Amino acid sequence: MNNYQPRTAKPRILITDDEQDIIEILSYNLEKENYEVFAGYSSTECLRLAKEVRPDLIILDIWMPGTDGIETCKILKRDPGFKNIPIILFTAFQKSILPEIAKESGADLFLSKPVRMNRITAIIHDLLSNTSRHDYQN
Repeated sequence: MNNYQPRTAKPRILITDDEQDIIEILSYNLEKENYEVFAGYSSTECLRLAKEVRPDLIILDIWMPGTDGIETCKILKRDPGFKNIPIILFTAFQKSILPEIAKESGADLFLSKPVRMNRITAIIHDLLSNTSRHDYQN
């Protein structure tokens, strides 16, 4: 039985990528699917927004200036308030070791860009449908 209950009418998704085009495309398409979308362009913004908006799911680019997505994922997964939030790591780089590194970071899924929108929306729906209610702590 599915126990997931979003806290709001629209599940919240936080996208973090240093490429504005990627954020715009994902945001536009996810908003059409009735998700509330928040965007950050760096690890620092991701961590700040995660605490502010308490997303139901995080999409995180691996290669960003400063702290990369792998380390950002580790930081989030170490925090008891975020350990159960699904995190999708994605990147345009095709290295065979990346899925293993992504898994070690605590990510729930690793995707290579480009990703068809119908695939990513199906994945998001599946991850949110199979997630138990988040227990947030400050």
